[in-house]
Amino acid sequence: MRLAELTMSVQRRLARGIDTIPAATATRIGGGPRVVDGQVLDPHLGLILRFDERFRPDPIVPDVPAKRTAIRSSSALAAGAPIGVGTVRDLTVDGADGPLRARHFSPSDGGAGRPLVVFFHGGGWVVGDLDTHDQPCRLLTRHADVHVLSVDYRLAPEHPFPAAVEDAVAAFAWGVEHAGELGADPTRVAGGGGRAGGRHAAGGGRAAPGAGPTPP
Repeated sequence: MRLAELTMSVQRRLARGIDTIPAATATRIGGGPRVVDGQVLDPHLGLILRFDERFRPDPIVPDVPAKRTAIRSSSALAAGAPIGVGTVRDLTVDGADGPLRARHFSPSDGGAGRPLVVFFHGGGWVVGDLDTHDQPCRLLTRHADVHVLSVDYRLAPEHPFPAAVEDAVAAFAWGVEHAGELGADPTRVAGGGGRAGGRHAAGGGRAAPGAGPTPP
């Protein structure tokens, strides 16, 4: 096993066991309480940050492919065991310039008639994919009791603006049109996402055919 793979394996095992460490011990190992913007972080989160700072080989990732690889690795490290939902299946949806990869998460009981959230991952328009945001989509499905359709839109710099926004418009329209086929309520389709993905959700949801009225 290569050194990088061995390091990631050790990090993953440590991350999976962090929640079992008493809070006081986690605070001590992490070098004391972590304060961000005047708020004290959870001791276990502080310890994860400590490990990340200690073992990260280079905080400056030199190119886009390496940055994407680093994000996938760190996301997998932080995710833990997959959150249980009903079904998870990969599919394709319509993008502005061809099909896009997508992933559908349904509630544990099938979610008949539940709302659908068309989800766009974060990543500064450059990084992120279905896998980096798989766990957040599971969390949303499980605790909001909704269907989630996660969309892998085109990224810069290979696809400059407005490619991602155009994909968001097309994918949201696809979600509205096909919500019933996914087992969701076609009259209750919303957009959602993190950071850059939230921007896509807001813009794409408003502009997509079939979208509801714009709030005042």
